[in-house]
Amino acid sequence: MAKPTQSKRAPAERAMTSAAVASVRRVRKRAGPKRNWEPAFLLVLAQTSNVSAAASAAGVQPSYPYKVKRDDSRFAQAWREALCEGYDNLELELLHRLRFGETKDGDAKFDNANALRLLTQHRETVARQRAIRENADVAQVRASIHAKLLELRDQVLARRKAEQENADPRLVATTTPRPVPLVTRMIAEGEGGGVVLTRGSTFDNAQNLPARFIAAMRRTFGRTLLGRQELHGEMIEDLAGALWSRALIEGAREAVAPPCTRVVVAVDPPASAHGDACGIVVCGLGDDRIARVLADCSVERASPERWARAVADAAHAWSADRVVAEANQGGAMVEAVLRAAEASLPLRLVHASRGKTARAEPVAALYEAGRVRHAGMFPRLEDELCGLMPGGDYQGPGRSPDRADACVWALTELMLGRAGEPRIWFD
Repeated sequence: MAKPTQSKRAPAERAMTSAAVASVRRVRKRAGPKRNWEPAFLLVLAQTSNVSAAASAAGVQPSYPYKVKRDDSRFAQAWREALCEGYDNLELELLHRLRFGETKDGDAKFDNANALRLLTQHRETVARQRAIRENADVAQVRASIHAKLLELRDQVLARRKAEQENADPRLVATTTPRPVPLVTRMIAEGEGGGVVLTRGSTFDNAQNLPARFIAAMRRTFGRTLLGRQELHGEMIEDLAGALWSRALIEGAREAVAPPCTRVVVAVDPPASAHGDACGIVVCGLGDDRIARVLADCSVERASPERWARAVADAAHAWSADRVVAEANQGGAMVEAVLRAAEASLPLRLVHASRGKTARAEPVAALYEAGRVRHAGMFPRLEDELCGLMPGGDYQGPGRSPDRADACVWALTELMLGRAGEPRIWFD
């Protein structure tokens, strides 16, 4: 079987033209030692608006240019100018492909969705730079960029729908039947919508599994909702009485978040490198006093150095104003690990005096009041939120709702903390 043409390409290169990819690889070869990395980085940044691809071409870690940018005003200005140029190039390339299809370098797998993600990620920096360059009001420039992104998003979705209607796609998907919107819709469509559904349980395959494994699964999960989902293949719509429901989260979803006036990265550190996941969630607060969940950057089975670097990278990528870390599992250790990864992190340690679910109840009330949105889909985070029960019980996937806990800390900092919005206001 022939290998896919995209298999050798780095993920950061998937929103580039063939010419840009070739340039990345040429520059990567001649980037040389670290002291000569800046020209290569700025060249690729101006071509692609992709920081990860530019860092790869220059032969440095993605976090290194961010550090230099903070310490060197000259490089920071060159970064902004290159990013603005790259933003314009990427925007034009995306528009051209949406209007006319593949260009002459059609062998490249240009990823429209990834291009739109990059444009959304860098819009705030570009808005400020354009306002300076054009001597315009930054709020007006920001609003113009936001409107154009919404238009591009609609065009990307329309093109995707047209491509699906003009082809005869066949897809085989195997999954645990969690009630995420896509699976729910496919099951509802049934054969009338072109979906052929087959079901099976773990016990249908018992002849190929050790008897001790089967016994352990029955003993551990035999009478639980998680067992019905994971072992028997049943789709459990919603847990009765859970703090979050699928409908509540789906009603709070939006495709693109507006610019945020404050961004917080919250961390729920794992107790050990081989234990639970490290929950890392990014949330922002907009001018409309509504909080948005922006990203789930959580990592699993990570060493302290790895999860601390993931926190620092998330803070840099989203220009976070604050990093909030739960310090119940060794506060001094948590701070030391994060400071080792990035000494200048705007860090605040928080101590949990109540259980995860008790802390979550005021945040769930914010969702009910329409004060929180999800800017995109975060399946694993949302599964955990829907497993939090009143009274301290957790019935979601995994041993502990680490992603959900990080989300609760971030939203508490933005909306319920002393520096956040007031709990009661009048419109």
